[in-house]
Amino acid sequence: MHDLFPGLSVSYSLAIWIAAAYCGPALGPLMAGYVVPVKGWRWAMWEVVWLAIPVLILLWFLPETYAPTIEASNQERTDRDVEKGPGSDRTRSAAMIRSLKDALVKPIEICIQDPAVAVANIYTSFIYGTYYTFFDALPIVYTWNYGFTPGQVGLVFVSVFVACIVAGSAYCLYISKVLHPKLESGVWTSYEDQLRPALAATFLLPLGLFLFGWTSDGTIHWIVSVVGITLYSMGTFIILQCLSVYLPKIYPRYSASLFAANDFCRSTLAAGAIHFAIPLYEDLGIGRGVSVLGGLSVLGIIGMWYIYRAGASLRARSRFTVSEN
Repeated sequence: MHDLFPGLSVSYSLAIWIAAAYCGPALGPLMAGYVVPVKGWRWAMWEVVWLAIPVLILLWFLPETYAPTIEASNQERTDRDVEKGPGSDRTRSAAMIRSLKDALVKPIEICIQDPAVAVANIYTSFIYGTYYTFFDALPIVYTWNYGFTPGQVGLVFVSVFVACIVAGSAYCLYISKVLHPKLESGVWTSYEDQLRPALAATFLLPLGLFLFGWTSDGTIHWIVSVVGITLYSMGTFIILQCLSVYLPKIYPRYSASLFAANDFCRSTLAAGAIHFAIPLYEDLGIGRGVSVLGGLSVLGIIGMWYIYRAGASLRARSRFTVSEN
């Protein structure tokens, strides 16, 4: 996205990308809730295959957009047209080693040595893990406590789409009405201004989780717990969006690798979360189990405000930021 769109519009394009990735786990149960009871569980897998095939085909025709890769490819064609001199292979090997180091080693160094990036990765990993852990509670709650069918349980996930639309609209409104006018007028804003919407959104996570956890016992109308899902989903969308814009602003040279490292961290925790989610709810119950997640999400409020307040001073002392100037 950063390669394809100019600076002021990349926030909007990233919002669409985040929305697609964010709504995918909600679209799956919605589709499978009606298909699987009729066609069997394998059809849930076939749906993924059908959606993936067009993407696989398109990958072979998409042009390269990453500037260093384009420059390296042009240089390689130039070298083929010029007679190879002594040491040319050694020079190319050294350049390849440097590229691999930048792509694989440098992001790990930044994640370990830069507190702002470390906190961002830990927080997004927790959000993603909670996202999938939380979703495992929905079939239990609405099937057992409210007597929903699998298709009706899938309809509950529509609240995630509603949250995405509302939160995405609010975020784009902030970007278009507050942040971008400052940038266009030449008024300097710190990189941490990208995180301002997330400061308020962090409070929506524990609010939504506690509301869902303690109003989903079957004695209270199901719409109240769905409101909790919506509030939680709004908060997570805004936080992921803000961090996705913030990280490449700090280290633009390593932005692609930082995204990959962040994706690895959060996907790893999410993959583990689906294994302890059901035992968590079976042992503690829905109210207490979700409250554990809500209590942990309070720590995220501290982490986000820490990045916002101390981010500038941390970047000033970071040797990675200096290397970007």
